Amino acid sequence: MKKTKRLVFIRTDEIGDFLIWSACFNSLKRFYSSYEIHLVCNSLCVDIANQFDIFDVIIPIHKKRFHSSTLYKLKMLFHLKKIKYDTLICPIYSRNFSETDYLTNHIRAQHKIGVNGDLANISEKDRLITDSYYTKLLTLNSDFKMELQRNFDFVEKLTQVPVSETLPNLIWNFSEIKKVSRQKFQVVLGLGASNLKRSWAVDSFLKLVSFFNSDVTLCLVGVSDEQHLADYFIANYKGDIEIINLVGKTSIVDLFSIIKMSYCVISNETMFTHLAVCLKIPSVVITGGGHFDRFIPYKLSRPFTNEETLYLPVPIYRKLECYNCNWNCIYPTDLIWPCIGQIPVSDVVQKLLNLPQ
Repeated sequence: MKKTKRLVFIRTDEIGDFLIWSACFNSLKRFYSSYEIHLVCNSLCVDIANQFDIFDVIIPIHKKRFHSSTLYKLKMLFHLKKIKYDTLICPIYSRNFSETDYLTNHIRAQHKIGVNGDLANISEKDRLITDSYYTKLLTLNSDFKMELQRNFDFVEKLTQVPVSETLPNLIWNFSEIKKVSRQKFQVVLGLGASNLKRSWAVDSFLKLVSFFNSDVTLCLVGVSDEQHLADYFIANYKGDIEIINLVGKTSIVDLFSIIKMSYCVISNETMFTHLAVCLKIPSVVITGGGHFDRFIPYKLSRPFTNEETLYLPVPIYRKLECYNCNWNCIYPTDLIWPCIGQIPVSDVVQKLLNLPQ
């Protein structure tokens, strides 16, 4: 079928957000089947976007350079302004002034559709300005919802077609990873987070793995900035479990295979949790209160099937009265935020014992 119209999605947030949004791809692809679909996204998400048969053109934005280099930003805008779209859609609930709405303002499109979202990433004053960049803003159900449900709400409002809610799913064929083989008791361990105050203490991870049997193999994963966490873990580990340090040594595509070849994933609230869901691998996630119920735990508007419950992330948390603070912690500290730091090792051990075998 000849595609007579052109559509662009603006989705510049992080990998975890993108993976959650991917559950909507089948519905969006069906509804916009007559459109050439473009995607403007975080450059870190390109390899993931390429795994789904929906986007005809992917335009990556290197976010750090976009915000730090005027020349890079001008080049990106010049490239984007050469393309004329029939429709622009920005499905992000927590829009921001300098990225999502900035791009929306500069991209040429007859119709520009966004979300009348919250103020998590934008001031009320700035949002009054950027609302005018859109020709239509969709107001979603005001109830607080998990991001997966909110994405489906947006698609239903956008298309006026009922959506069948599903968990995100990524069909992945293994690629060979040096030093890593498929093992029954391989455990992926993510020690870091986007903010180290959101990271469970490495000493707590060390206490946790002291409960593991010797036939377990640990794969440490993370970005290169987290290498010091892996170094500390390895230097202070006193057991005889095999440890494979892959921190800063893998691509996103490599991570697909590493996680798919594992028994389970244990991490802070990061992309590793959402990758595990997409690949149908059990996971345990140590989470705090900044955005509790928005990204973790997973929820749908229908009951989960028995199969789905096998690979839902198991959240470990210690709920405090200050939960849902948008990470504006009321406890001044240079260390780990209390809602995460106070989670005992015994809670994680108990949840691991209850994972499907």
